[in-house]
Amino acid sequence: MSIAARYTNVVPNPSNAHQFTSAGTVLRSRRLTRCTGSLKQREAMKTTLFPTHAGHAAPRPAVTTVRAASTKDYSTCADIWLAASLAGHDFVSAAFWRGQRAVMAEHYLPSSQVLLLTADGEPAAFAATLPDDNSTYLAGLFVLPRWWGKGLGRQLLELVQEQVLAELPDQKHACLRCTVYEKNRRALAFYTHMGFAPAGRSICPHTNEPQTDMLWTAVHTVHDKAAAICRS
Repeated sequence: MSIAARYTNVVPNPSNAHQFTSAGTVLRSRRLTRCTGSLKQREAMKTTLFPTHAGHAAPRPAVTTVRAASTKDYSTCADIWLAASLAGHDFVSAAFWRGQRAVMAEHYLPSSQVLLLTADGEPAAFAATLPDDNSTYLAGLFVLPRWWGKGLGRQLLELVQEQVLAELPDQKHACLRCTVYEKNRRALAFYTHMGFAPAGRSICPHTNEPQTDMLWTAVHTVHDKAAAICRS
């Protein structure tokens, strides 16, 4: 899976990173298993929407775990971010991404709430969020390219959505935002598939590339699930 948004859009000036505080929620590490119902249909759909990245693709993991990232994980997360950025955003200079790696590890990640996913013992993906007024901003969702197409991005995003719902007393007002480059068709398809809808457009001030603001709301999710049950 490709990435959600660049951190360079979240904290334009690293000196302002202290303005963003982590919610400090610690998720219990847990083993996540897959439902076997209609497996062939879901696999065919994922292959169509999110084809595996060419190259040294990893096999589907037997075990995945998710936990809150610690300070010692930030360097690893920055490596995941860089690899995913280089593979998913080839329309942006590779030198730009490489030049942001240290800032990512030292400023952007410490200012966020980060979930780290390991696949068969290997750090393979992470998601980072920031409080944003009455909503939550998904600053980035990054998966190592060799793990693309294995469902890790979906697994992480579902956990983030559950967390957003759990932290609000009035769940119907829960919402999650992210920003995606318009040229990143893979990511746009992924977020649309996960219940996000376009909510605006802007130009990235760092790359001058057009980007789409995506919004997920709990109200629409509940409505869609109810409609699906009625149709079944």
